[in-house]
Amino acid sequence: MTQLEVDSRAERIINTAADGFVGMDGGGVVTDWNRAAEDLFGYTKGEAVGRTVSELIMREQDRAAHEAGLRRFLDTGQARLVGRPVQVTARHREGREFPIDLTIWAQDEPGGVSLYAFLRDVSERVAATESAGQLAAIVMASSDAIISTDLDGTIRTWNPGAEQIYGYAAADMIGHSFARLVPADLSAQFEHILAQVAAGRRVEQLETVRLRADGTTVDVSLTISPVRDSAGTVLRLAYVGRDITAAKAVDRRLRETKDVLARQATEMEHRAFHDPLTGIANRALLMNRLGLALAQAGRVGTTITLLMIDVDDFKFVNDTLGHNIGDQLLCEIAERLGAIVRAGDTVARLGGDEFAVLAEQTSADHGQRLAQRIVDTLARPVEIGGRRIIPRASIGLAATDATHPVSPEEMLRNADLAMYAAKTAGKAHWCAFEPGMHHALTARVQLEADLRTALEAGQFAVHYQPICELASGRTRAVEALLRWQHPTLGPISPAEFIPLAEQTGLIVPIGAWVLAEACRQIARMPAVAGEITVSVNLSIRQLAEPGFIDIVTHALDQAGMPAHRLTLEVTESLLAGPDAAIAAQLRELRALGVKLAVDDFGTGHSSLGRLRNLPFTTLKIDKSFVDELTDTDTKDIIINAVVAMAHGMGLRVIAEGVETSAQLSQLRELGCDAVQGFLLNRPMPAADLRRHLTEQNTSAGEANRPDSVPSSAGRVAG
Repeated sequence: MTQLEVDSRAERIINTAADGFVGMDGGGVVTDWNRAAEDLFGYTKGEAVGRTVSELIMREQDRAAHEAGLRRFLDTGQARLVGRPVQVTARHREGREFPIDLTIWAQDEPGGVSLYAFLRDVSERVAATESAGQLAAIVMASSDAIISTDLDGTIRTWNPGAEQIYGYAAADMIGHSFARLVPADLSAQFEHILAQVAAGRRVEQLETVRLRADGTTVDVSLTISPVRDSAGTVLRLAYVGRDITAAKAVDRRLRETKDVLARQATEMEHRAFHDPLTGIANRALLMNRLGLALAQAGRVGTTITLLMIDVDDFKFVNDTLGHNIGDQLLCEIAERLGAIVRAGDTVARLGGDEFAVLAEQTSADHGQRLAQRIVDTLARPVEIGGRRIIPRASIGLAATDATHPVSPEEMLRNADLAMYAAKTAGKAHWCAFEPGMHHALTARVQLEADLRTALEAGQFAVHYQPICELASGRTRAVEALLRWQHPTLGPISPAEFIPLAEQTGLIVPIGAWVLAEACRQIARMPAVAGEITVSVNLSIRQLAEPGFIDIVTHALDQAGMPAHRLTLEVTESLLAGPDAAIAAQLRELRALGVKLAVDDFGTGHSSLGRLRNLPFTTLKIDKSFVDELTDTDTKDIIINAVVAMAHGMGLRVIAEGVETSAQLSQLRELGCDAVQGFLLNRPMPAADLRRHLTEQNTSAGEANRPDSVPSSAGRVAG
């Protein structure tokens, strides 16, 4: 091959090279310039040859250093650039600067030294290096945990953010498995995710829990990405974790608050229209539906029936068995009513022991049959808390009349009047509304109004029924009984006004007056009568008053009567389950010296065993047991047992309602301590009691002994 062919071939090779090639003489003047150099710097070969490299591609501030280095090499042979690649900043023809790798070779030739330079644009590499440096700085400064692992989870890098979040130093984690951070119950999830990412899938913002060095847990949001090589093969896994503990806590609180508010809104809406105890409709919902039903009935001419239901003697259940059992009984009644009515009817609880049933599009016959069915269904026995209860109800029925439209309030009042009439007539049955019932309601309202002014008007008086000691035949105690002399109606029966006083709460001020009056009058009885004691009946409402002890103390102080001459009587129903406050009141009363008696024993659901925990001194056997005593020689087993057990507990026993000599005789044989009843004395005013006690003290005594009292009622005092 000729030299020309060699040179031609070398030129082709140089021109096809990817890197820039520049040939120079010893002075740095360009002698050769390939096509890659043309593309790299913007000069054609013709424009570059004959000019110095320094002039063509060097920045102005670098030219002097470049030329000085070239002269030093030519003069001394010392090379700083020649023979080794260096990175310098080059300049494009258009003034744009960019980094290049520059390698210069020197060649001794016959005409002198020739220089050859190879140049490569390294802008991308430099940019990548700068980006990598910036990225490394970001990773180190990031508060997020940035971690890389092998495909098997072995940790290779661990930034300060990871140290802060997980509590481990980098030295403690690099080379260990990421599984160290995974709770045991999440290990299966972790293995599954590891396999997914190793297969090339990316997992974004996975909210999970990880373990810290101190054993606590941290809520994190993880993004796990595959790291690939240039061929796309997954080499490693990159984890970015963010501590979301605070955010999760806030989110939980927000959710909890939202849930609470939603529940409260639902509960408030439900409470507004439903009874909280039974879950059935309340008065508001009943009145709403009653108004709609009446409007529809007026348009289409249908009949609707409203039944008002009042549970008979429910207060007795509450007082004797406790409010818990009472509440369960109300729920049972609500359930029974719901099972009786039709699907479109409404069952409501109006409050306390009052229920209502609204039956739409019905007939008078259907309403009456429904009322009787309710009476019969409610009367079925039910066992609650180990107690067998037979709930009964009085029902008032009101039906629409096309000729006399009524408002919801009027219809409810009519049904209430009918219910009141049913209760007055004997309870446990139903009664339909009649217009004349308004008079009865008016009378009851008027009686309540009169009762509110009776105390201030001085219409009350206290009468006293003597209690006779069986051993001596003398009156040593009396029971105070309230009487009401109405200015126009005359004497009002206690059976009529006492329940009304209980219902309205007037029993509290009235009872306080009775207590003070009884103490005052008994304290003024003649000394010849001895120390007569007085028994005063108490209502559970009085005992529940926080200041009741002060009322008793004040009454005794004002009367100047010692506490041991006062006996306070509470009904046996109170013993079925007195609450702690009432029991404490009883103990405080006894500590004052006041005596305590259980009244009407045998009518409730209590037992003598309950008396062990309460400070009673006296037990009064109810009249219903005394009524069972006959002229036969057979002793009453129950009274005998009660007397024996009461005496064994140190209690004094008094029998109430003695009306025959046979009863008196048997009670003496059974060991009762004292008796009271019409056979001996009727209740009397204080003046008559004074005469009775004076006569008793001055008489020979035989005429007043219990065994000499005749059975004729005509001889009864008072």
